[in-house]
Amino acid sequence: MPPRAAAGSRGQGPSRGAQGTGRGGRGRGGRGATPASQGGMPAGRPSIAENVKAVGVKRAGVGTSGRVIRVRMNSLEATVPDDILFQYDGRYYPTLPVICLIADNIMPGLAFTTPEDLSKKFRMRLMDKLIADQPNIFGSPVSYDGRAIMFSKQRLSLGARDAREFDIVVDAPTGNKPPKVYKMKITKVDAEVNLHTLQEFVAGRYTQDNSIQMAEMALNIAIRMLPRKKYPSNSRSFFTSDGRKPLGMGLEVWRGYFQSLRPAVGRLLLNVDISAAAMYRSGPLIDVCMDFFGFTRPAQLQPQNMNDVQKRRLGSFLRAVKVTTRHTGRERTETVQKIVWQSPSSLRFDHPQYGDVSVADYFRRQFNLTLAQRTLMCVQVGKDSILPIEVCQVKPGQFCKSELTPDQTKKMVEFTTMNPHDRFQKIREGLPLLDHVNSEYVQEFGISIEPNFVEVDARVLPPPRIKCFPDRDPRKSMITPGDGKWNMLNKKYYKSARISGFMVIIFENERFFNEEAYKGMVKSFVNAAKDFGVIIEDPVPHVKWVPGRPEMFQLLKDTGRAYIAQKMREKGKQTHPGPSLILAVLPPGSQDLYNGVKRFGCIQMGLATQCLLSTKCRGANHQYWANIMLKVNAKLGGTNFVPDLALLNDPTKPTIIMGADAIHPPPGRQDKPSFTALVSSVDSTCSKYVAFNGMQEGGREMIAELKDMCKVLISAQHPDRQLLIQLRIQNALNKWKAEQGKEGKRAPPARLIFFRDGVSEGEFQQVLDKELPQIKAACGELKCNPKITLIVVGKRHHHRGMTVNPDDADQKSKNIPAGATIDTGITHPVETDYYQYTHGGLLGTSRPGHYVLLYDENSMTPDAIQALSFGLAHSFARATRSVSIPAPVYYADIVCAKRAIHFNPAHNLGSDTASQVSGAAPPTLEAYRTAWSPIHQGQSDFMYWM
Repeated sequence: MPPRAAAGSRGQGPSRGAQGTGRGGRGRGGRGATPASQGGMPAGRPSIAENVKAVGVKRAGVGTSGRVIRVRMNSLEATVPDDILFQYDGRYYPTLPVICLIADNIMPGLAFTTPEDLSKKFRMRLMDKLIADQPNIFGSPVSYDGRAIMFSKQRLSLGARDAREFDIVVDAPTGNKPPKVYKMKITKVDAEVNLHTLQEFVAGRYTQDNSIQMAEMALNIAIRMLPRKKYPSNSRSFFTSDGRKPLGMGLEVWRGYFQSLRPAVGRLLLNVDISAAAMYRSGPLIDVCMDFFGFTRPAQLQPQNMNDVQKRRLGSFLRAVKVTTRHTGRERTETVQKIVWQSPSSLRFDHPQYGDVSVADYFRRQFNLTLAQRTLMCVQVGKDSILPIEVCQVKPGQFCKSELTPDQTKKMVEFTTMNPHDRFQKIREGLPLLDHVNSEYVQEFGISIEPNFVEVDARVLPPPRIKCFPDRDPRKSMITPGDGKWNMLNKKYYKSARISGFMVIIFENERFFNEEAYKGMVKSFVNAAKDFGVIIEDPVPHVKWVPGRPEMFQLLKDTGRAYIAQKMREKGKQTHPGPSLILAVLPPGSQDLYNGVKRFGCIQMGLATQCLLSTKCRGANHQYWANIMLKVNAKLGGTNFVPDLALLNDPTKPTIIMGADAIHPPPGRQDKPSFTALVSSVDSTCSKYVAFNGMQEGGREMIAELKDMCKVLISAQHPDRQLLIQLRIQNALNKWKAEQGKEGKRAPPARLIFFRDGVSEGEFQQVLDKELPQIKAACGELKCNPKITLIVVGKRHHHRGMTVNPDDADQKSKNIPAGATIDTGITHPVETDYYQYTHGGLLGTSRPGHYVLLYDENSMTPDAIQALSFGLAHSFARATRSVSIPAPVYYADIVCAKRAIHFNPAHNLGSDTASQVSGAAPPTLEAYRTAWSPIHQGQSDFMYWM
């Protein structure tokens, strides 16, 4: 866990106080025991010293509302002794010729080399070799992170300056080539890791600082050392090929096991979970290439049978893939640099012995190997070596860092989806692979892991009632959800929209989606609107079938003109306002058509659009059209339903709720920008939202233009795009004021609740230092002063659970029920945080949201905050069930995901894979900004993203 800068409780009155308990020396508190087991406090109940500081709001208590159930979490209790660990910095560095002159004991003929891009796996191998060569220095196991940090329980004998350089020889010399020598310098770090401070921290008697971070790091490195040596691994998980499944396109999915030791209230917990990773398919390179394209015969890979796009895609896919060869008589590992699009029989070179010879003939004469696939391409490995792909085998266990296709993603999800019982069983099966009992590194540091999963209390909060269209009979206007869902049958929307008219564009083949299917679709759509109170003034649409991939803007523009002409003839009038909705019927696999329709409506014309998948809407039942109508009503300004939340029912304290998120480019694509979004409620029920988005440098989490976004969302949108960029938390407040004015309310917002998604613990301080001041500045410039509460919502964690009593579980999915809230047992020792299951799981094992209160001027109680987050999960407009996080955060994520519609497809900038295989230099951030088009003013006041 990253360091958390010492800071006082945010948004509260208590004094920050002095530094917590000192570090102390060896032996304090009793060896081999955490404070929880010493009787100092029961695990799971907060007891924090007054002088201990927090980054956010220090925990003052826990919630009490709800029915208590017992849940089992995927964590094991851990204990550590009061030992001191020594930290060292071990770095490999380039060797210059002068070093060879001054280094001691240089062997003649050694070739010194230290590439800066050594893999973590190879660095671990070098470290093992060094330990084996220097038993007098490394007399006991040393934990090493594979980069530069290492920890030892014993102080290493490195000389008077606690530093020493080493020459490491790994491979024996081959032929006339001397062995490679790698240079490493190990230096003792001044700070020592005292595990007693970690025990004091979980006991609530010590402020989190850098020493806590280093203690956590040391212990996590130790528990991961053994599996990291045995299996392919990333930062926190390792993976095995047992049970692997193909993903297609040259990839396969492997099962992995995640483990992370973290501090909790009163104890240390080892969080253990299953994971998955996409790997390059192992085996003959020819088979991998055929699988990439779905080919069935090797001849299809012949250079003359492939076009330029296919060649670029395959070249990008294979770049940096490691392959093994055996044609020389021993196994060698090589790295593919690029594909050479010439066959072994046609590619020739000059050889000292054989003269002008083809690659195929060279292999026959040199290695007595007759190639069976002489007409396929070759690959270049190393600097200048060319190999026929026939002799190459893809090494197993290589991670694929490219973005997966939708089909591959679907297969990954299917592979990882399992109910709670099966998931916990898989975790148990993985515990022997972790092998904590036999790990010399775990034993060296004195770490003890309990074999059983921890159990904690969860409180199932009562769900909020759902308000529909007001009725004299309250039974018809209020619904009580059950198991995280409710039924709108025979109910009208809280506020229904009005559709003046609509047109239908069918991109599907007319033989599949014929006139009869079209009429049935329109009838079902109109009937669904009537059932829920949506008024369609003109239920007779204009329809057009469109084959192929047309120029979208002109097509829809011309169809709109045809609609207007048709209606003027029918009504005998000279003018007509045009349709207020476009229904577009799309075939499967038509993301480009979807983006084109959305770009036309949301960006170019300011018109609501609803896309329908032909295979779903053809002959669809009433439930399907009920779900479609939820989206349509929200897009046209209606409100489907309103959760009855006590916090929002106080008319003397008008409340505005915001949700913010940032989405980043896939791994290895930092040349692409990150996209940001801010959504804000504008009505008194906090059910209607507006949104603004932008972009910034790739990988940057803090939202650079948050102040301007907030300004735009609190007013009317300014038509000037440049001013729009400059005016965004102010405009949020102005939008809110405008909508409140429509409701006859003029009071400024008294409370601003800000939900922030996507930030890690190490970035909490940045949120407080960079984003919170922007929110305050935006409010100040608009001369309003709401009390601000800032809550971080996290989903990227590995806490999973199941009920101890099966009767307490959701009876369909067997998950922990919606409303279950955990604020003891597995939570942070100092910060105010909680885990909450806001949704009823459908498939797999539900993942709770993790909420951290960073700032609170409203002095909200734990029960009030938890009821609010649970309640807002019931306001997601396009579903009659609660969702996994509060709706405003979910909305911000959707707005970010729809970034492609802001770019003209001709620029090829909207997708994450754009320019990846084009061979051209990647576009700059400024190029993205120039190509970006904002939401049309006609859609900016509506929930267009639904």
